[in-house]
Amino acid sequence: MRFRFSLESILKLRQNEEEEARLELVKIRNEIAELENKLSRLNESIKESEEKRLKALSNGATGSIIRTWDEYIQKLRIEKIDLLNEIEKKREEESEKLRVYLEKRKERMALEKLKERKYKEYLENLSRQERKFLDEVAEKNYWRLKFK
Repeated sequence: MRFRFSLESILKLRQNEEEEARLELVKIRNEIAELENKLSRLNESIKESEEKRLKALSNGATGSIIRTWDEYIQKLRIEKIDLLNEIEKKREEESEKLRVYLEKRKERMALEKLKERKYKEYLENLSRQERKFLDEVAEKNYWRLKFK
């Protein structure tokens, strides 16, 4: 008699669901990392632009050049705000994906614990049957030898 877990197909399904949820979580985390890298580059660009504006100002640049730098820096700052908003949305999405992943993991682990418990019961039952069989064999041998 071989061990067969009656909920094996459901366990496989839960494992697949957990893996899908994990992959989605990894994907969103990669997206956040990419956005944070973009934010870092944007901050560096703002800093460099402000330095160039100050240098142009100290070198006696015309008002239109300074105004162009100001407009460009303002555009970068607006881009930064948009990027921060996008990162915040992705973080909220990440929280939801993490919640789903942990839920799927919990479901899978519950089924695996049930499977382990059922397997232990199976082994105990198998051991009982084996002892019973060996006891019967020993008893038959005893009676056979006694009446010989």
